[in-house]
Amino acid sequence: MRNREHSAECVAMTLNMTPQIQSPCKLICELDLEQGLCKGCGRSREEIAMWTRYSDVQRAFIITELEGRLEKLLNVHKRL
Repeated sequence: MRNREHSAECVAMTLNMTPQIQSPCKLICELDLEQGLCKGCGRSREEIAMWTRYSDVQRAFIITELEGRLEKLLNVHKRL
């Protein structure tokens, strides 16, 4: 029984120590229908819907893509 208690404590500590990557949402929720991206955060509809199900690795990768996506959106709209 002690091993199970110890294991449960280790799991709980690990979960608490695991960094959670927060949502990049800026509360400017407007989709650019041509690009399929949110004008506020740069995520796709699927990424927004799946955010809480993604691992930290997946979230971190998406975060690295967002700046470029938002720049692209701005450039597209500047040309219009």
